[in-house]
Amino acid sequence: MGLQRIHIANATGRDATVFAVTVSPKPVHRPAKGGKPVSFRRYVAAGEGLTDADLQSRFEGAYDKQLIDGDPEVDFEVTGRFIDATQSVLVGSSGDPLYCAPEVVEVVLAPDGTETDRRVPVDAPANINDAVPVTWTGRMMPKSEMVRRFAIRRTVQLRHVDGVTFDFN
Repeated sequence: MGLQRIHIANATGRDATVFAVTVSPKPVHRPAKGGKPVSFRRYVAAGEGLTDADLQSRFEGAYDKQLIDGDPEVDFEVTGRFIDATQSVLVGSSGDPLYCAPEVVEVVLAPDGTETDRRVPVDAPANINDAVPVTWTGRMMPKSEMVRRFAIRRTVQLRHVDGVTFDFN
């Protein structure tokens, strides 16, 4: 996201420009036996076509003998590899992996709920650093209502630019 300027005003009408920065998550350390930190790792459990159902259909009646004689369920090239956090797999509604990312489509609905238009979404520039500052309305709402009414995409933190902005604590 980088640094984004927001022009705000308090209830008394005093305004200032502050930076909105993304909030970094705090590292979570869960001690294990011996006080060492625990790390979570993901591994590949089976290769393509090597699930139990696939092997049963391939070997039919001789599946149990094949398991005893060899290791048909193990692909030594793939099984046991680490999966990094950056390696994600998108799956379709049937559970099969998608080999290309799905196209995002904006669906426009009429007030009665019928679909009126489908289009590629357009990113609108933010209007939070205009000549007129964003003012505090004084209106509060419960968190349960807020999460039902709004789509929360990310958490940002307002950072002071100069001494004047310290009035906005």
